[in-house]
Amino acid sequence: MQAPVFVSSEEYHARFLKLVEATAQRYPSRRIIVRPHPEYDDTARTSAAAATHRNITIDTAPLTANTYRMTDIAVSMFSSCLVESAAFGCVPLMFNPTSGFEYPLLPEELKTRDEESFFDRLDDIMQHPGGRCATGHIQYSGKECLARFAASIQSII
Repeated sequence: MQAPVFVSSEEYHARFLKLVEATAQRYPSRRIIVRPHPEYDDTARTSAAAATHRNITIDTAPLTANTYRMTDIAVSMFSSCLVESAAFGCVPLMFNPTSGFEYPLLPEELKTRDEESFFDRLDDIMQHPGGRCATGHIQYSGKECLARFAASIQSII
């Protein structure tokens, strides 16, 4: 979950949580892991979502690596999670309904701006596992990757 600061807001945060719940409802046999932002406490809303939908799990483990190892598709609004997840073999999928913020590190087919396009892309990824292999989207590694990532962030702030 992205904290409602910088590129987000309470409105977008609530919309993202509704997307999580809609995903859980649409795919009741799939486990939906929600990892709260470490700097934002939204325990009440995420706990309510998990209580309503039995397939939602809240993950507060200290190491993100373990979360990525249990993940096939990592969804975030705008976060380093999108890059980190690809390094662990997850397919990164961006849901970013905000305007004015671009995430150039992901190819267009892994970016969505509304719920309809999100579910279209998610369905496609789930129907063709391996068809959008995350490692195929990693263009840079090592110091060059870090430099490009830092430059991308700097261009925003």
